[in-house]
Amino acid sequence: MSRLFYIAKNYLKLIMRSKAMIIITVLGTIMVVAALSSTFRTILNEAEKDTDFAIGYHMEDDSIYSIAETQLADGFETEGLTVIKYIDEDPEELIKNGDVEVFIDFEKDSYSITGDKQKQIDTRVIQYVLYNVDSMMNGEFQSVKVDPEELATVETPTAEDYYGIVQTVYFISLCAVFLTPIFINERKGNIVSRFKISSASGTHSYLGKLTSCVLVSWIAQTFLATGALVILLGVHIGVPLVSIPVLMLATAAFCAFGMLFFIIFKNPAASIGLLFGILWFAGLVGGTFETYMYSSFSERAKEMSPYYFLNRSLVELSTQGSSDYILPCVAEMTVILIVSALLGILITNKKKEV
Repeated sequence: MSRLFYIAKNYLKLIMRSKAMIIITVLGTIMVVAALSSTFRTILNEAEKDTDFAIGYHMEDDSIYSIAETQLADGFETEGLTVIKYIDEDPEELIKNGDVEVFIDFEKDSYSITGDKQKQIDTRVIQYVLYNVDSMMNGEFQSVKVDPEELATVETPTAEDYYGIVQTVYFISLCAVFLTPIFINERKGNIVSRFKISSASGTHSYLGKLTSCVLVSWIAQTFLATGALVILLGVHIGVPLVSIPVLMLATAAFCAFGMLFFIIFKNPAASIGLLFGILWFAGLVGGTFETYMYSSFSERAKEMSPYYFLNRSLVELSTQGSSDYILPCVAEMTVILIVSALLGILITNKKKEV
């Protein structure tokens, strides 16, 4: 145990020499989350802006709908729509001039709707409302009473919460880059050859590197970056006693996974490039970014990404306070950690024997 402690301590010193890399990783997380959340929030605000939607209508004196004229107008205005009554204006001209988006002509025993081509969805909604009114007047439709308490609702995350969580997870998955100075120094100092004749086992060497990488990653990403996002951007980490341990487990799992590339390939640059490529694709499938493409993947494909259960569980903890994905997430991260560690130890020991 003492040998492992000293090996991990020496590796930790090597990593800490690259302070710039650690600082850039922390600041990169904060800057990316701030940029993405700001952009996404702006898009949502623009989409949610109230637009002036006007409905024009003409009602003939002997129309059967005249008895419901007041109720119809009040109902549309309650939904934030402007209702304007016309006498003999041309509906198409009104729509063309932008005075109204939809025009309803109530004749004696029927009605017709003229709508703006750019407002087809809204026109269909109004058509559906009038269809139900028509059915009720003919005794063919009965109103349904709905108890609001019976409606299940799911709170959606804010832009800061969503991107703060998924991007923190993504940057955590890249923390194996902290191992770069260790493997570069091993190549420069020909430590690999010395390691083969040393009394230290491959297991000690592997665990020393993994321990140092995990410790730095926990400090830099799990606590510094996440804490800064909470303080500066107001990111809400739901149920910290659950979310933080899950993040720490994920950090260890991704460090072990990324370390495999450094062990297998002799070139650190090639290792990082391949690791980034695989994690980028996994993030694309798992919903970390390019979310407009995310829906095109099958549920099975999404579940194969190491980010899927992790992102889902942490986001749901943030918005709902609980998640059904916690157990699958913990199980997946544990499997990745154990399998990666066993493979890493096996390969390291084999290299020492050669």
